[in-house]
Amino acid sequence: MTIKAEYDNKLDILHVYSSEIEKGVKGCISFGYATLDISYDNKIIGLEIEEASKILNVNQNILSELEEINLIIRKEGNMLLVGIFLAKGEIKTNFQFNFPSQNIQAIAH
Repeated sequence: MTIKAEYDNKLDILHVYSSEIEKGVKGCISFGYATLDISYDNKIIGLEIEEASKILNVNQNILSELEEINLIIRKEGNMLLVGIFLAKGEIKTNFQFNFPSQNIQAIAH
């Protein structure tokens, strides 16, 4: 599975998604600044972050030119943990969102 990212610097929105998004999105679930993309087979296939530079504490120029991206999704107890790793050159950062899993019917993969 390939992970990609698109960044809109005017709106400061980062969308990190797997190649499975090409099969279509069944729906989305929003929690504050984060929105999860859900596939037709109930997998989380994307994460959109509003005010990304502020939330991730990363310069917009870096978000526009990412060289490495990873999306990590796992369920732990009653929480769904969605992490992202971003890198451009020597600058690397990661961030984790925690969602209550009882509100999400998707499968962590």
